[in-house]
Amino acid sequence: RKDIGRLLWYLYHTVLEDVGVQRSGVVVIELEQSLPIRTIAVHHFYDSNVIDFILSFVLFLMGRELRLRYNHYPLGRYDDDQFLEQLKEFGILAAMLPTWVKGGTMEFDPEQWLEERRREELRFSQQ
Repeated sequence: RKDIGRLLWYLYHTVLEDVGVQRSGVVVIELEQSLPIRTIAVHHFYDSNVIDFILSFVLFLMGRELRLRYNHYPLGRYDDDQFLEQLKEFGILAAMLPTWVKGGTMEFDPEQWLEERRREELRFSQQ
């Protein structure tokens, strides 16, 4: 769990290198992990009856501000077209979603991304 937290923290810091993200905020497409950061919106995809059950309690505990920004999608209840149509309302297109997210078409190679990040970190540390 500690390593996952470190990884997520690193990912958020990587995203925040973009000045546009710093000004406008970030849309988080989340599976089942979260960090206490300021976000514009959270899109939580899940395929678990357990999450479905506890979500009503979690939503109750969230502050009003976060609850208004929190969007959840129980994947088993949508076909691809319905799911993508809902996301399109937020400006999120299938081409922006990795293929492992229902209906996503973006090819994403985590190993290639990690290698690019390593090169970038190395370049940064040599400056």
